[in-house]
Amino acid sequence: MPLSDYHVIEAIKKTNSEDIEKRVYDKIKGDLLKLKFAGGIGAIVILLFGLFHQAVFKLVVEQGSDGLKKEIKTTVDQDLKRLDELRMKITAMTEITHRDMDTILVSVAKHHSDVVAIEDRWKNKVDDTNNLVDLLTKRAIEFAERTKVLDERIKTAQSTAETLESSYKPVIEALTRNQDEIFKNQKAATTQLKTSILPVPPIETSKKGIVYFQFAGYTKDDVEEVRKRISDAKWIVPGTENVQKNSSTEIRYNPADEAKATALKADVKDALRKLGITDLPLSKEPLVKPGILELWIAKITG
Repeated sequence: MPLSDYHVIEAIKKTNSEDIEKRVYDKIKGDLLKLKFAGGIGAIVILLFGLFHQAVFKLVVEQGSDGLKKEIKTTVDQDLKRLDELRMKITAMTEITHRDMDTILVSVAKHHSDVVAIEDRWKNKVDDTNNLVDLLTKRAIEFAERTKVLDERIKTAQSTAETLESSYKPVIEALTRNQDEIFKNQKAATTQLKTSILPVPPIETSKKGIVYFQFAGYTKDDVEEVRKRISDAKWIVPGTENVQKNSSTEIRYNPADEAKATALKADVKDALRKLGITDLPLSKEPLVKPGILELWIAKITG
């Protein structure tokens, strides 16, 4: 229960009364002690004061009650003034403390909200990171397993390829040799057939000779200008033949027709240069029938 002003005033009055009583008592006692040296009368007075000091004190207070009351009132008023000043200071300090406390509480609440938001975001980031780590770990394990299986398949395929290579290498080499031999035989047979089976057109006196034109790697349109150039130079060209297996560029002729071969080379030099052919060797072939020349060209790729 809080103290009222009445209680405070009464407490101050009581305290001041006791203080004044003590001071009056000490004063009277001091004065009476001086009387002990006065003989028996002094001793009797001291004894009476000791026995009846309350009554004596009451008498003294009643005699000086107005001055005592005035002194007590003055003291009480001063104490009440100091009490009011103290109360105002306490009230001001309380208000300041409350304002500061409110500001601090608002700031703490705001920072607490920020901290909670940051904790939530951090927790989400940690969860996302953990999930990503788990996913990467899972993918790494799957990749390692697939790599292991792939390595085993590669080793098996390499072993199978090596086995097949060792098994079929002799066959492939034999086929290559046979293919080269077949091509050579085909080349010789073609020459023989052209000189022996194909009808030889009659040679006009105005014509230089007959030229069989074989090509490889070119189109009909590519060699048409060459054929026309040969015809315009007074040579008879029965046609052109695409021989894919051919890889040579030369003029084949019977040793007796070397002069004609040289003349044909001069006549087709410019036309062949447009196809990128700058060198046209002359090749003596005894199997070629006299009076007939063979022009072979091949487009070299790679």
